[in-house]
Amino acid sequence: MNTRVAAVAVAAAAFLAAGSFALGRATGDDVTWLTGTATLGGDEWSPQFSARSGTGDDWTYGASGSVSRWVDARGESHHGGWPECLLPPTEQHPNRPQDVPIRFATVPVDEGQFGSGPQVVAVDCRS
Repeated sequence: MNTRVAAVAVAAAAFLAAGSFALGRATGDDVTWLTGTATLGGDEWSPQFSARSGTGDDWTYGASGSVSRWVDARGESHHGGWPECLLPPTEQHPNRPQDVPIRFATVPVDEGQFGSGPQVVAVDCRS
């Protein structure tokens, strides 16, 4: 195995471990569920959102590309991917709203020298 393949394998394992850790925390005691309004951006291949909670805290929450866990409007749970309720408006779907109500879960994260704060680990699309 060459060095590049080994490096990619180690990076992939670290990414999976971090995702699994975040997903596990989404069902643990440290999880905080919030409601607010999400502003959608990006496109269907690279979606993103930023949200402010209705609690009046100073955080802006967000995610891009994928969410560890989400529940669709029918109550079915999904691991990874992008929540269907947070797809941004596009040329093909211009009637999708730019701002949508959102229920999401966060966990506290301490990233050492990179800072700390809440990380979005789940989104609930049921209204």
